[in-house]
Amino acid sequence: MITAALVSLLVWALFQNETAGEAQEREVVRSFLAARSSYMLQALDAVSERTQQAEAARGGLTVTEVRESLAEPLRETFGFEHAFVLNKDGSLLFASARGKELSGAEQARIAPLLKTLSGTVGSRNEATGVVDQGGIAGLVAIRVLDSSQVAASVVAIDDLNSDLFSALGKPFDPAAFTLAEGTQFKGLNSVSMADMADGHGLVLAWPAARHEASALSRVAPSVAILSLLLLLLCIGMLIHARRGAAALVRSEAEASQLASRDSLTGLPNRVQFLAELERAITDLPPGDLLAVMFIDLDGFKDINDTLGHSYGDALLRTVGDRLSKGLIGRSVAARFGGDEFVLMTRAPDNDRISQQIDMVMRALHDPVVVEGVTLSVAASVGVALAPEDANNVPDLLRRADIALYRAKSRRRGGAVRFEPQFERELKRRRSLEIELADALEHEQFSLVFQPEIDVETRRIVGFEALLRWDHPGRGRLLPVDFLWVAEGTTLITRIDSWVLRTACMQARDLGDVTLAVNMSPVTLRHAGVADEVMRILEETGFPPHRLEIEITETAIIGEAREITDVLARLRNSGIRLALDDFGTGHASLLHVRNLPVSKIKIDRTFICNLGVARDAASIVEYVVRLGRSLGITLTAEGVETEEQLRFLRAFGAQQAQGYLFSAPLPVEAATAMLEANRKAFPALVRPWRRTVSERLV
Repeated sequence: MITAALVSLLVWALFQNETAGEAQEREVVRSFLAARSSYMLQALDAVSERTQQAEAARGGLTVTEVRESLAEPLRETFGFEHAFVLNKDGSLLFASARGKELSGAEQARIAPLLKTLSGTVGSRNEATGVVDQGGIAGLVAIRVLDSSQVAASVVAIDDLNSDLFSALGKPFDPAAFTLAEGTQFKGLNSVSMADMADGHGLVLAWPAARHEASALSRVAPSVAILSLLLLLLCIGMLIHARRGAAALVRSEAEASQLASRDSLTGLPNRVQFLAELERAITDLPPGDLLAVMFIDLDGFKDINDTLGHSYGDALLRTVGDRLSKGLIGRSVAARFGGDEFVLMTRAPDNDRISQQIDMVMRALHDPVVVEGVTLSVAASVGVALAPEDANNVPDLLRRADIALYRAKSRRRGGAVRFEPQFERELKRRRSLEIELADALEHEQFSLVFQPEIDVETRRIVGFEALLRWDHPGRGRLLPVDFLWVAEGTTLITRIDSWVLRTACMQARDLGDVTLAVNMSPVTLRHAGVADEVMRILEETGFPPHRLEIEITETAIIGEAREITDVLARLRNSGIRLALDDFGTGHASLLHVRNLPVSKIKIDRTFICNLGVARDAASIVEYVVRLGRSLGITLTAEGVETEEQLRFLRAFGAQQAQGYLFSAPLPVEAATAMLEANRKAFPALVRPWRRTVSERLV
């Protein structure tokens, strides 16, 4: 009887231990899922807050910028298999699944599910859960954007697969987890949950570990041996319990690590950095400075697009490693997402801050070699100081971002420290953006036309359409006063479209002369620009062979790959292309010969010095000669004197434009001038060619 009692006690103890082990496994799984859900919400909070701060700092973001800021970090930085951004009207701004953007048909299939999930968000503007619908089985996190002008909410879904459960470690088998409908699985350990979409029951099941199953085989009929086994069992249960507790602690630590570290670079992520920044500002001793530096890699998108994400990831890891190794004193480097890093450093004076900035620039100066390919990358850095510029986290980050925006606008990298005038200029810029949008709506823009003259015959060969803004409070404004603002927004594409359409309508009856219209590099990079140009020509009835689109050097330097196809299509349609303001940037005739450009317009800064500065004449003559050898027409801008015209005629320039011939005119006056010019110069007959010395006489 005693033996039976002992055996029964042993069996009961083993059963209780096994039951406790299964309960502990369930607790570990629940804790892991909760930690992962919390991490997903923190990721959504990070990208949402970053996007809304950028939108507030820059006075608005384009749809493309919102997609890049919200969706791409969820896919590329945080590694979520599914990422969605919903518009204010409920439509999808962005949808990707397992690394690929969804087609229109695929988006239509998943839209009802996303609408249902978004409806579960309560007053906290965020929600998490599990979904098993339409081929998607995973953890869901949703975040509503309060202040965004474009996006309404962002949704991330992390597949419940072996990649996710591998983080649990032993004794779990990551490949053995199963999610299915029901309430329980016979013979398997499991946790129950409800589908976030419709509330039906789901079970996440896995094989339960049997740590002590072999203990029963050691039971002997001898009471003495049984007693010994009971003692060993008690010791084993204690060890097992401690191991289970240690495994739970490890799992929680790993979940915490996932929530605070960037998985690609190993640097602190946005959530961790913001927490440390908050503490650093609070604990900043009087007299010390705390610098926040936003670091953005210039040209990173080109590397990703041309070489692939594996090269981009390798570059990001190298940059993160260099920044981490180059920290000075009490500094922290983190990755905020995409190609943007942030660095915080505390220092007693500005000299130490400058040393840290120099370190950043040096760290990114050396090329990075990935699989035999040398990648050159520059960085733009925006710096703000506490307490000088701000004494709280939101304002400090916003002003560092404003400084970064100023650094990137220089188009050549480098570091810029925040100055109060930047914020004033940003407010002025935003105000001007609003006025520009209003000007488009209320038809405050107008066009004037300046003639282009054949140098040898003085016959008008074309007109350039020039934009004017009849501002209700400031009078007539030139493009230099406002286009710099429009080019930073989507307004520039609308303005360019208005100019092209209006110019074609007004100049349609100007005979057989060409019509030159300026087009921004931003517009040229816009999807569908070639189709838009051809549509306007068809609607206005303007002949393509009479249209000449003028582009700047900015459009062909650094962006040539993006616009070469557009330029080629326009040229093949009969439209002429001209390079405007040649000599003010970094373009050379070597660049020009690789593009379908038929005309070069020499900038007025060279023309005004003809006869004044010796080198001006040499430069103009060189450009004209080389351009002619390439079969390119040369037009001189800003011609104001007969002496300048004499030089141009001697050098062999074919066309000229400037106040010597006429100021920009309304279309009616331009029409009258053309008629008078045709009567004065009825035929385009060039005089016999003379030598340069003869022409200067």
